[in-house]
Amino acid sequence: MQRRLAAILIADVAGYSRLSHVDEEGTRTRFQADLHELFEPSFAARGGRLVKTMGDGLLVEFPSVVDAVRCAVAIQRAKAERDTDVPADRRLVFRIGINLGDVIVEGDDIQGDGVNIAARLEALAEPGGIVISGTAYDQVEKRLDVGYAYLGEQTVKNIGKPVRVYRVLTNAEAAGRTIDAKRRLTRVGGRVALAVTALTLASTLAVWLRPWQQPPGTAVTGPGGASLAVLPFDNLSGDPAQGYLADGITDDMTTDLARVPGLFVISRHAAERYRNQVAAPDRVGADLHVRYIVEGSVRRLGDELRINAQLIDAESGGHLWAERFDGAWGDVFALQDRIVTRIAESLALRLRPQDLSAPGGTDLPAAYDAYLRGIEHYDRFWAGSPQQLAQAAADLQQAVALDPNYGQAYAALADIHLEAWGGWDAVLGVARDDMLPKVNAYLQLAMAHPSARAYRSRADLLLRQRAYDAAVADLERAIALDPSDPENHAAMAWTLLHAGRLADAQRHQAAAVRLDPRYEDYACHVVGLIQFVQDRFADAADVWARCVAEYPTDHATRILLVAALGHLGRIADAATHYERANEFYAAAGRPPFSILSAYSEFPLQLPADAERLWAGLRGAGVPGLPFGYAFDSPDRLTGAAVQELLFGRNADLHDLDSALDCTLSVAGDGSSAIACGAATDQGSAPRFDGEAMCQWWNRRGERCTVFFRAPDVTAEDGATILAVTADDRWRVSLVE
Repeated sequence: MQRRLAAILIADVAGYSRLSHVDEEGTRTRFQADLHELFEPSFAARGGRLVKTMGDGLLVEFPSVVDAVRCAVAIQRAKAERDTDVPADRRLVFRIGINLGDVIVEGDDIQGDGVNIAARLEALAEPGGIVISGTAYDQVEKRLDVGYAYLGEQTVKNIGKPVRVYRVLTNAEAAGRTIDAKRRLTRVGGRVALAVTALTLASTLAVWLRPWQQPPGTAVTGPGGASLAVLPFDNLSGDPAQGYLADGITDDMTTDLARVPGLFVISRHAAERYRNQVAAPDRVGADLHVRYIVEGSVRRLGDELRINAQLIDAESGGHLWAERFDGAWGDVFALQDRIVTRIAESLALRLRPQDLSAPGGTDLPAAYDAYLRGIEHYDRFWAGSPQQLAQAAADLQQAVALDPNYGQAYAALADIHLEAWGGWDAVLGVARDDMLPKVNAYLQLAMAHPSARAYRSRADLLLRQRAYDAAVADLERAIALDPSDPENHAAMAWTLLHAGRLADAQRHQAAAVRLDPRYEDYACHVVGLIQFVQDRFADAADVWARCVAEYPTDHATRILLVAALGHLGRIADAATHYERANEFYAAAGRPPFSILSAYSEFPLQLPADAERLWAGLRGAGVPGLPFGYAFDSPDRLTGAAVQELLFGRNADLHDLDSALDCTLSVAGDGSSAIACGAATDQGSAPRFDGEAMCQWWNRRGERCTVFFRAPDVTAEDGATILAVTADDRWRVSLVE
């Protein structure tokens, strides 16, 4: 058996199964073209040897790790330029992992830990990104015009020792720098609308946590036999406005402790019920199914900070540890780390360095303070105060101004702007067509310093784009990074439901409820949809009625309630809720909700699920199309007719309501470009839902359009048609 030291590069296509499902032959053809026209010449130019292809993956050996990384950077840059004109939903985007290590040589093949580590690193890379091991980084650190983000020591599947992990940064301003991308802060609140061993950790949690199978009254334990709840810390600052600080520290310690191996930590939301209450430890333990409790208080006076904390055995009521921590406000992170360390030591649990540093955070206390204030205002928005959205955005903008590398703050800004894009754009004072570009810009900045919140936020956008596999993969990463947050599981359940994976969705919803029993109410939109897709319309209606009573601004759930009531024949109740929902649409300057609106509002993958929703809305009397048009009009054009008339053509557009004039260019595959004066937008190759043509637009999101023969045009003319979307209607004059 021969061994040698080698630089190993492994690459594969992100979301290949989804792409292949849509267009198997075309996807394989594009993969082969990339392989022969881009990859193989790049490997040869830098001394690389293509060992083998593995489905959509490549294994390559280099004699020099510098050449391996240089080759990977060149490939990713060239691939981005090569795909400029390829529709986003058809691009092959590669992830690359590189390791320098020992390999076993068997003929032309290579095996061993050196290869296995490269494979694990590739799985951690972002689409279009490169991740390298510490052994590779040590050789290339100062030799290339790139930068690096240190992601910490990570435990990966089937490798005995933790692996140092670095992400390669190819932007010019990062060249020559190595940054620490590991620090603090997770989401404090809100609702649902790297990634090292995401799959491994998620499956491990499923084995030992299984919260949906816990007998009542028993404490859930991790492999180390410990379970814990961090109760809300008291604010002793004498200023009620400082409450956000105590909440933020409570949340941070919950998140940090949840990453300690062998420790199960209940969510902060579940422990919230004990705020300002005096309860016996055994009662708290029994209610939350935990063995240990952390209590404490925070006092901040000017620059002085004091944190008191104590660890209690819920069964005996005895104090295992208690301590006071004094310091300056600038010491807030170090004080929290000391508390987490002392708790782990008291429970005889091994604390790893990476357990003290949540990715995507900040080391600047002032930025941390601004972030916590922003999250507090965002929570108030969900409680029914829409104007709080603007203040939340302002606070978070201050956080990133103080720390331009604050990934979690960028992720929260993406959340806020995605929420505003759904109809609250006037609150932020940003034009609706400018909102999605802002979301994408904030997500790009957030993913430079990824966090659980960033992955969850991007998954929300990916779901709207119907990129189901990619959304699920991001949520697996979010769960791996913050397993104690029930919102990660609820978001996964919501996404899986839209992807048609009911059983998996039920498991994740049960996990959310185990982490926080109140998620039966918080995630009522998820619970109701689980029932709705099983034709349990009465149960779904009951859940969604409670949901909109608790969250009256949640117009999307109100529309779902209308559909459930339509199936039940409760037409008067459905009409009442439909009118309430339309108050929101009218305030946003949009036409009343129609079934065409539901095509995009609820991106259900399975035709049976989509038809179930549409049938309920029809039964409730919801119009199929806005502006008085009807699906059954004899003038409606079929999908085949639309393709024949429009694809590969140019057209002049005229908005019949605003009188706006635009030009449209449609490629042979239906991908489109529109220009309205200086404003432009790009649309993907479309899909057809029934006879509606649906496209994802970079600024407007998914828009589904139904086409009609224009009634004022003679049959012989045929050059003018009418296009109707959920929000507007256009006269389309085809240009020869």
